[in-house]
Amino acid sequence: ICSSASCRAPAPIEAIATTEKGFVSGRPALEAYFADRLRAARFRDVVITTVAVEVAGDLAWETGRNRLTVQVGDAPPTTRTGRYLAVWKRQPDG
Repeated sequence: ICSSASCRAPAPIEAIATTEKGFVSGRPALEAYFADRLRAARFRDVVITTVAVEVAGDLAWETGRNRLTVQVGDAPPTTRTGRYLAVWKRQPDG
């Protein structure tokens, strides 16, 4: 289960786009979203492949592909594939 400490990312996550709930934004909503997902599913295999990383000024972004094998309840595991975009902005403290 995801506690406040275990949900923390290296930089604050402001919002994510999901297929089932659209955009989720704000720390309380993000913590609840990830906690619900971790309670509902067992992740059997996770592969994250970085395709590109770019930097411009105070911004950096990474694109890539992912493959997740997930089991929900007693259902057989299913494998899902997707793409991701992560964007970072340099904070005043570096």
